[in-house]
Amino acid sequence: THEMSLREEPFRKISSGEKRIELRLMDEKRRKIRVGDRIAFRLVGSEETLLVRVIGVHTYHDFDEVSDDFSDHDTGIEGESKGLGELMRAYYSDEDVKKYGVLAIRIMLEN
Repeated sequence: THEMSLREEPFRKISSGEKRIELRLMDEKRRKIRVGDRIAFRLVGSEETLLVRVIGVHTYHDFDEVSDDFSDHDTGIEGESKGLGELMRAYYSDEDVKKYGVLAIRIMLEN
C-alpha cells in the first residue's frame, strides 16, 4: 500500500467517485506503483483516509499529454478555466516535469 496526501477538493472528488485519475510526477517513489496496488490517500491536515485500488498506470512526458487520453472529468478539473498543464504548474515545476515525467494513475475506490 502506497501512501499519499491530498488536498480537500481532490480528496472529496475521489471519495465521490468523480475523480478517477490521480496525477503525480513519476519520481522514484511513484515509479514503484503497479496495477493491483493500493493507495491510501490522507486528507491534508486530517487523519481521514481513502483507500483505492490502482487499475491502470500511464506515463507521459508532461501534463498536457494526459489531456489527450483522459477527460477533464476523470482528472478532476471539469469546469476549470485553465488547462491541465497550467493547473498542475501550481504543484510541480516545469524542470521537475521535464526531469521525471508524469504518471497518470487510474484508480477505483475500495469498498
